[in-house]
Amino acid sequence: MTPPEPDRLLTDLDRRHGMRLWNASSALFSVYSAITSGAVCTGYALHLGASNALIGVLSAAPSWGQALQMLSPVLIERVRTRKPLCLATYAIGCGLWLPIAFIPFLFTGAAGPWALIILVTLGGAVTALASPASTAWFADLVPEDARARYIARLNNLCAAVALISSLAAGRYMDFFSPARAQTGFMSLFILAVVFAGASIAVWAKVVEPPKHLSEHESLLDFLTGPFRHTHFRNFTLFGVARGLAVMIAGPFFNVYMLQNLGIPYAHIAIFSAMLTVSYIASNPLWARLAENRGYRPILRFSTFGLALFPLPFVFATPSNYWFVIAIAQLWGGVMCAGFVLADFNLMIKIAPLRNRSVYIGFYQAMVNLAWCVGSLLGGALADLFARFAPLPLLGYALSNIQCLFLLSVSLRLASLALLRYVREEQTG
Repeated sequence: MTPPEPDRLLTDLDRRHGMRLWNASSALFSVYSAITSGAVCTGYALHLGASNALIGVLSAAPSWGQALQMLSPVLIERVRTRKPLCLATYAIGCGLWLPIAFIPFLFTGAAGPWALIILVTLGGAVTALASPASTAWFADLVPEDARARYIARLNNLCAAVALISSLAAGRYMDFFSPARAQTGFMSLFILAVVFAGASIAVWAKVVEPPKHLSEHESLLDFLTGPFRHTHFRNFTLFGVARGLAVMIAGPFFNVYMLQNLGIPYAHIAIFSAMLTVSYIASNPLWARLAENRGYRPILRFSTFGLALFPLPFVFATPSNYWFVIAIAQLWGGVMCAGFVLADFNLMIKIAPLRNRSVYIGFYQAMVNLAWCVGSLLGGALADLFARFAPLPLLGYALSNIQCLFLLSVSLRLASLALLRYVREEQTG
């Protein structure tokens, strides 16, 4: 491996300044993400006439594009600087939400939901080209001994901004009647692109540390490295199994709240706020635990906790949802904070410095493929279960989506068995 340029070329002051700019860019990008995902995106799909099956396809759409991360390191590892690639691809990917905002004016009938799916897939594909590069850039910028605390603070900042944005977007959409909903969606998506542009402009000012340049090797050896790395392969298998289990039900929480329980957008935004607040409040605790105990125990505990997350939704009704879903969201926020911190840091820690972007791309591509399969399978199962619903269980008449929630819980718990093969070991 060809060594990077001397670290002295990147001073501590450069790193601190770069990390502050990364915070600002991430906060701006959180506004974009909050608007273009979650309840607003699901509501837009329903507004365009999407069925349950198409909701599943839509949820998988970004992940289909992200599967390109498997091949993007071929390009990334052969360029000396990552910044131009990152900036260009994110600008194009985020910019595709402009035509998405005008879909009803460009397409009619059943073509509308499919246009949304295709454009979201293209956006995911474009950003996938640089996603491993941005993660490797981040890992090179932030010193390992400060990474857990920095990521916890960064996650808190992004979560707080996303919370405010989600609340505002939900409240804004409730001002529009169904006949005028397109105006609300269109203005929100345009605003999201503006914030994405501001984020990219700030990101352009972040210093890029020197890369660890790889020696020449065959394309086959280059791409199969993650398969041959035992610890990283086991970590990826766990991520794939869990991702599949999560996404079988993942696309349908908002559908269930909007259609089955009749919850307004503003109330869904409040529930999202509860999750975010508990996420923010628990992040410092997880960061301290990570420094003292390591990431693997946190990953095991939080994975188990998140496996139980769908259960309260099974028993939520229009009369009790305020209490039941609130408990689920508060619990989910605490567990999610631990999982995100442990999962991301383990990925970086296990991946070797040599060809790090290949390993990151491999992991993210495989997990995204699992999300795709899970979303599509969930959509198909939702339609299948609908033929037999309501299904009786312990005195409850379960809808098709409630059956998906129970299936997801079972598969999430089963994925825990794979964690026994994951080891927390630093590799060079």
